[in-house]
Amino acid sequence: MKNKKIRVLIVEDSAVMRKILVEIMSRDPGLEVVGTAPDALIARDKLVALKPDVMTLDISLPQMDGISFLEKVMCYFPTRTLVISSSTDPGSANALRAFSAGAIGVIGKPQMSSVEAMQDFCTELVER
Repeated sequence: MKNKKIRVLIVEDSAVMRKILVEIMSRDPGLEVVGTAPDALIARDKLVALKPDVMTLDISLPQMDGISFLEKVMCYFPTRTLVISSSTDPGSANALRAFSAGAIGVIGKPQMSSVEAMQDFCTELVER
């Protein structure tokens, strides 16, 4: 019996970070990136069409912030969501709001200038 891959939708407004997230997740044989979205409106349509198992979500998005979007998702189309944001330090108000809205986890974006930070981020992302 073949193991089913975890289907992931990446919601991130930065094209560079979207590409990095796709590359990281595509390396793991247990994950399949089924789509990406630069904002909440496109993400909403892709959630319904693609029905991913997991969504990664940035908090800073154009048109609607990620936490407000997550609250709506959990009401109408509950999806396991991992928040990946530069404004979600552990214990921060944004991290607590993300958990309150239904996030299963919160990860800070890595320092792009540090190879070690990127490696740690990759490991943590795939584990979650």
